[in-house]
Amino acid sequence: MQFNFAIQLSLLLVFYPLFFLWFIPRWAVAVLAWPRNLPLRVLLWVYLLPLGIIAYWFSFHVGCRLTEWLQSFLILAPALLVDFVH
Repeated sequence: MQFNFAIQLSLLLVFYPLFFLWFIPRWAVAVLAWPRNLPLRVLLWVYLLPLGIIAYWFSFHVGCRLTEWLQSFLILAPALLVDFVH
């Protein structure tokens, strides 16, 4: 089992719009923090746990197209990013 750097590049290429969206509140001097509301925390964990498992799995396996798996996660990411703004 060997670490696959090409998959990490795919992860970056899928989520680069989210990085730009993250910088907009930072430039506006907004505070980004983990949500205090329990239902929002649960929603974020429901989102992040499968994303982390998929990213970990594909990081050590070669030959699959990670971008097809991550597109559904990218659709929800900007809406969930709003939960971090305080």
